[in-house]
Amino acid sequence: MAVSGKRASKQFSSSTTSMASDEDLQIYCQPCDEEGTRCPADGYCADCKEHLCNTCFRAHRINKFTKKHTLLDATSMPKVLQQPSTSLHTGLSDDLTLPCGKHPKEIIKFYCNDHTEFLCSVCVTLDHQASSCKVNYIPDISGDIIDSKEYQFILNALNTTSDKFQQILKDVKNMTHKSNSSLKDVIGEIKKFRQEINQRLDELERQAENEAKVIEQENNKHLQAVETACEDITKSLKKSSDKVKQLNRSKQADKLFIDLKLAEKT
Repeated sequence: MAVSGKRASKQFSSSTTSMASDEDLQIYCQPCDEEGTRCPADGYCADCKEHLCNTCFRAHRINKFTKKHTLLDATSMPKVLQQPSTSLHTGLSDDLTLPCGKHPKEIIKFYCNDHTEFLCSVCVTLDHQASSCKVNYIPDISGDIIDSKEYQFILNALNTTSDKFQQILKDVKNMTHKSNSSLKDVIGEIKKFRQEINQRLDELERQAENEAKVIEQENNKHLQAVETACEDITKSLKKSSDKVKQLNRSKQADKLFIDLKLAEKT
């Protein structure tokens, strides 16, 4: 964990600014680097935003102030060195704003590939440990989402699904018209037959009219419900499609990544 008031050593500075030598290609433990010792990083703390060697990684789990931090092992940790107070991703604080469904006070920052779920730091710590899940820090994997094949695929899927529901909506309206027309035809035939059977037909006509009204009301009720649902879904899909287009145009990779994944589930 970064200590207030401590200056970074020369070794730390060189590792963040120079990639010219083989040594600088290695990611080192930042706490050890500040003490003047170079140790290869074996993990990463998402809360402190520091790479850690094996010793510091184990100590992080024991210390009462850091044992609840989100720790990523060597396979899941960021592959570039990050300083605690900065981010390598422009606009990161603006992009990662979606609250966690399980922990509303936490912001979604991670994605579990095994469970296809968005996670906050608490989720990672409690339910998606690196030893059992492949967890990625979203800014580390969202860089290539702009104009990607996945973006195009999901956008096309949204448009295709929207077209299908528009056709369903059209069919439902036709069914509603045919249903109402058929009921009116039934009433007309009964009235015609009434001329031949006077008193008995009067009774049948009243009975049929009452039953037809009930049927018409029920049919209209159900068909209206389907029509409304189709309209709502169509609007929602259009809104989602417009949103991902806008996010793609504005190059908001993190938000686009999240919305595309949500659209894919939809």
